[in-house]
Amino acid sequence: DSSYDYLNKIYNKKVEILGNAVDDVFFEKSCSTLNKYTNIIGKGYFLSVANYDAVKNQIGILKEYYKCNFKNYDLVFIGREKNYYYEALVNENKKLSQMYEKRNVHILTNVDRADIPGIYEDAYLYLVGSEAEGYSLSIIESMSKGVPFISTDVGNAKLLPGGLIINDINKLSETINKLMKNKELY
Repeated sequence: DSSYDYLNKIYNKKVEILGNAVDDVFFEKSCSTLNKYTNIIGKGYFLSVANYDAVKNQIGILKEYYKCNFKNYDLVFIGREKNYYYEALVNENKKLSQMYEKRNVHILTNVDRADIPGIYEDAYLYLVGSEAEGYSLSIIESMSKGVPFISTDVGNAKLLPGGLIINDINKLSETINKLMKNKELY
């Protein structure tokens, strides 16, 4: 993008571009590792990996997941540690499970980084609900595992192949439904 030209000018053509910043292990075949942390009950699962934070908007993802038609897929959140937002997400899940038909939601912490590639490997969809993002490493990780993504229009997401971009988190359930019903699009 234009920042490359700008930085080249400032640093006298000493700028290097990193290819993707994803660890090589993400490009290798992985063994399923999610069962170390939880048991998937449905046909498969949708995944979101991000620190629990309002900017990452896991609560928005959760609300939309409850609205989507694919009740037979679990939703897995992975964040680094329990914090105020983690607690808010857990409470929101309790509230939504009373309002809607109960869903299988897994809100995980302290997942070993070495297990993450295997968790991506078996995901059916990767979901990003961020309100702000620069370069979404987690989307690149999902791409390296061949997992389609749905992301809000943040950072460089719209430039990345293999996913759908939404302008509003409230379009997530509609977009999940669209992608899950259309195998060719998937």
